Amino acid sequence: MHPLVSASKRGKGNEELTYPGCVIVDNKTGDIYIADCFNNCVKVFDSTAGYIFKFGDSIDEGKMSCPRSLVICKSRMIITHNHYILNYNFNGEYISSNGKQGKGKLEFSYPKSIAVNKSNDDIYISDSNNNRVQILSKDFQSKSQIGSFTFLLDVKLSKEYIYVLDESNPCIHLFNHNHILLKSAISRGHGNQVIYPRSFFIDNSCNITILIILLFLFLSSILKSNQFTIFQSLSIQQQ
Repeated sequence: MHPLVSASKRGKGNEELTYPGCVIVDNKTGDIYIADCFNNCVKVFDSTAGYIFKFGDSIDEGKMSCPRSLVICKSRMIITHNHYILNYNFNGEYISSNGKQGKGKLEFSYPKSIAVNKSNDDIYISDSNNNRVQILSKDFQSKSQIGSFTFLLDVKLSKEYIYVLDESNPCIHLFNHNHILLKSAISRGHGNQVIYPRSFFIDNSCNITILIILLFLFLSSILKSNQFTIFQSLSIQQQ
């Protein structure tokens, strides 16, 4: 796998990153938004990886502390940091924050990834240290939750399914949108298995790419009649 564009290096400068946690692309503009975790901000680059601006590190209200994930939801960005959820517009202007530290509804313990259901704008948040997925309405009212997991890492949505990645074995869990578990799959281990999974991606053909620490493992799934079949592995490539 060869990059089309390589940019940035480790550091605190405008064009430098320190432990970036998430990357998203605005499909309308091509701009790239990166949660720069240890620099406590979000940095924005153009489609050729040219630096544009950053936000979140220079204000008191809405100031970020180790942002881990972000997602575009219509006219705003939703960002996880520490035990809170932040809302910003695309100009990097703070709108509001939601949540607090805890184990109850609308309470979080180091939330990581965010996913948005395009059909109703519900927000799915991987509430990592609480080992659950919290589901919120678009106006941040608590609706339900999915759990309990071993240590929750990531959550993704497709039109039919909810995919959850955690550090259990197996580590991928497939739910329908009624939150019923359909299948758990993908063993952890060596060889053609997964070591230290951290995140994953799903394309329009339901192919799953799992990002792990030591290598990339590409898997393909077929979803039929609530079946979740994994083909291991199409290719393995060292980083």
